[in-house]
Amino acid sequence: MPSLLLEPAAAVLLLLIMTGCGLLSNNTTAVLWTDRPELAAYAELFNAENADMRVEVIFKETPWLALEIESEHPDLVVGTRLDSDLTIEHFGTLDQLTKAGLISPDSFYRKLYVRGLVEDKPVLLPVSFSLPIFAFRSEYSAMISNSYDIDPIELRKFSREYNGEGNKPDRIGFSPRWQPESIYALAILFGVNFREAAQRLPAWDEADLLQAIVFSKAWVDEVNGGVAVEEFFKTKYMYDPLYKLLDSGRILFTYMEIHEFLSVPAEVRENLDFRWLSNGEIIQVCDEVLFIGRTKQSRQKKTSFEFISWLLSAKTQDQLLELAQFERMRSFGFAGGFSSVISVNSNVLPRYFPFLIGHIPNEESLVFPSPLPESWHEIKTEVLFPWLYEEVSAKEPSEALSDRMKQWLLQQPELYR
Repeated sequence: MPSLLLEPAAAVLLLLIMTGCGLLSNNTTAVLWTDRPELAAYAELFNAENADMRVEVIFKETPWLALEIESEHPDLVVGTRLDSDLTIEHFGTLDQLTKAGLISPDSFYRKLYVRGLVEDKPVLLPVSFSLPIFAFRSEYSAMISNSYDIDPIELRKFSREYNGEGNKPDRIGFSPRWQPESIYALAILFGVNFREAAQRLPAWDEADLLQAIVFSKAWVDEVNGGVAVEEFFKTKYMYDPLYKLLDSGRILFTYMEIHEFLSVPAEVRENLDFRWLSNGEIIQVCDEVLFIGRTKQSRQKKTSFEFISWLLSAKTQDQLLELAQFERMRSFGFAGGFSSVISVNSNVLPRYFPFLIGHIPNEESLVFPSPLPESWHEIKTEVLFPWLYEEVSAKEPSEALSDRMKQWLLQQPELYR
């Protein structure tokens, strides 16, 4: 079993770790930092299969930030935003894995694999990713003729047809204002291309961002009757989680990422269906891509390389998915998402998650996000989402997004140094 040094925020890991995990410190133990509970169970199986090597899992709430703050680094890190210009500097090359044939670049989604390259050598390897969906009750599946994906125009059309009448409707198909993250997903689909620029600041395509805001405002004003109508509906009916409103027929759609679909109670989920958010040609992968890397400070090269190659093999991932099902772990897919290994998604995942049958996207349809600043999650949730909500709700534009971001970053010395 892996051993854990728990920080206060790590209580969730206790749900996944069996009792009796003691701290190990022999000279073949590789230390792994992560914020993902699944890695504790994965390391447990690795340790059981390897008598002469062990992986010790230590929870870090924000792995990239821990690398910046702490002087002593682990052997391995599994987390998101490791590929930013700031954070990727902490990792050493993994090209020995590819040279030895332990890792095949061809097994990964090519556009995802290259995200971890530095000077054409692998420094980080992708582990998993998520995709955006719109969920709805299964009784409306026939109405949505495309059984695979749905585009924003169709979403708005079906929402209009579903809406109740008058200024006090008893049902509304969907509003982007309910979930600012849906406005963000629409903006990404429209080509905004949030990315890392000079001085670790985010950049984006302003015209495409404006297009997404105009589209969302038109949805609110022209389809739903305006902010006042939506506020009436919200006050009177929206006191339950969105999945309950979906189940009751109060709303037609709700936005989520695919891993969140599994968190919907089974008795509700069995009556739901979903479509990938698409423009008819491409599906934009969500920006929290999970990577694994070996730090430059690592002293356990052999154990680290063995664990990486073991973790990213299709055979291992099949074992881990079977274990998760046996132990009734309520996490989606591999490491909380679709695997970075193509064959796992096409051949393995649908066996464990039947709702994916007929829904597996092909590689050509997926567009992976550009590298983002390491503090992007915080920027997104604390600055971008509130700004998008205000823009879609207001009659007149507010302050520029770039100005608000700069003000916020100046107030975050720990994140932006």
